[in-house]
Amino acid sequence: MKRRTAQRNSPCIGQRASHQNGLNLQKVIVKMPRKCIAKVVLSKEQKEILNELARRLGTSESETLRMALMDYAKELSLISERVHKMGQVSLKG
Repeated sequence: MKRRTAQRNSPCIGQRASHQNGLNLQKVIVKMPRKCIAKVVLSKEQKEILNELARRLGTSESETLRMALMDYAKELSLISERVHKMGQVSLKG
């Protein structure tokens, strides 16, 4: 099984080479937040459901799982609680 790794030398979004199109452009670096990786163990039936959901939604399995997680968090009001807590921390600091 091959592992996919991101190229370390690839430019961030917004970074431009100074020699591009013969123009002297300033480099702009946008720091992208690193994504965390979570491993999920699914039964065969759960994997089939995930495949079908992803197919019907026209998204990847990863995106389907992210959407399901965020929908569940919203249902439990976890997102608004977290935003509220972050607002309190920034007001204190």
